[in-house]
Amino acid sequence: MKRHLLSLALILCLTACVGAPPAPELDVPEAVYGTHIDVGAELEIQLVDEAVFHLARVCPPHQCLLDFQQSMMWEGRFGLRLTSALLREGYFVRQWHDPAIPLQCGRKAHVRKDRKALGKVPVCYLVDEVFGMARLSLFAGSEVWSRLFTVDRGKWRPAGAWTQQKVE
Repeated sequence: MKRHLLSLALILCLTACVGAPPAPELDVPEAVYGTHIDVGAELEIQLVDEAVFHLARVCPPHQCLLDFQQSMMWEGRFGLRLTSALLREGYFVRQWHDPAIPLQCGRKAHVRKDRKALGKVPVCYLVDEVFGMARLSLFAGSEVWSRLFTVDRGKWRPAGAWTQQKVE
């Protein structure tokens, strides 16, 4: 009986380790941030909701200035929806980036030293396709967060958990 319980516990532990395949490494040149696939309105809304929900866990509203390194006004529907949703959630959003200044996506964020000051977090996003799945990547400060989405029974669903990559 004890042997069967140990075997069952081992199987459960191994099963918990199995998940979606890891997202491929992101080595993104500065010029390719933005939306690179037509995701349609349904997935676009879901991706915006996912991005806002996840950013709230990483950078709480009312404490961070999200300094978008992309000119959001030129990014199309996704960028406009994302900006609107972030503003509704209480974020301070800088929506325009001077092209003369190098992008700071994936680099260290300015750490808040004063409780009254806002933490300035450089942010970029990338919506692209990997292995036939849509991928949403958020570059926030020195971290890159990615999540894959796939069609399941006619609906878009996450294909796994968020993956995190630290940028040194």
